[in-house]
Amino acid sequence: FIRCHYLPPRFISEQMSQCKIVKSVPACREYLENIFKELSLHRPHSEEARCAPNSVCLVHLIGGYEDRRSQASLHCYHVQQNTWTELGPMQ
Repeated sequence: FIRCHYLPPRFISEQMSQCKIVKSVPACREYLENIFKELSLHRPHSEEARCAPNSVCLVHLIGGYEDRRSQASLHCYHVQQNTWTELGPMQ
């Protein structure tokens, strides 16, 4: 599970506006909007808020190493559709 409450609000905002999957799945967008609002208001979060919505399952692959070279890429895997989407490079 992705612990979205630990992500920077700017990153969440960018994903809501740029990620094709987030745009196409209303439950996912609403989930991220709620987290963004909570982070913006500096509200504490509960353990329950850390879990992904039941309607969609996404896995984000962030950076890593390949042949001893660091990778600055960001990908998203949509489990139900069995598809990968490149979200772009990390800055």
